[in-house]
Amino acid sequence: MTRVLSVLLALAACAGLAAPATTATIRTVKVGDNYFVRDGGTPTVTVTRDTRVRWRWSGNSFHDVTVVGGPVRFKSRAMDSGSYTRRMTRRGTYRIVCKIHGGADQSMTLRVR
Repeated sequence: MTRVLSVLLALAACAGLAAPATTATIRTVKVGDNYFVRDGGTPTVTVTRDTRVRWRWSGNSFHDVTVVGGPVRFKSRAMDSGSYTRRMTRRGTYRIVCKIHGGADQSMTLRVR
């Protein structure tokens, strides 16, 4: 009986180690017609490593999310609604544009700390 109890306690301890310690943070970025976050200017969004960034479309036109500078390159497909989510695992500064409208009209900076 003591041996069975010891094995059960050991299994319970291992199961506790396998459980995730924290839940992932999600930061939402608005994708409007020809802007990210807000109309006007080039906004900067700062998140910590392992944050999930969700770009959510709110305009009527097609847009995409394309990294043109930064530690990791990625891009979404062109959409006019819905969302695109990316887990940011590498620290650094990312320059993001909508390739459809160009960096002069639709760009943002994402800093991952």
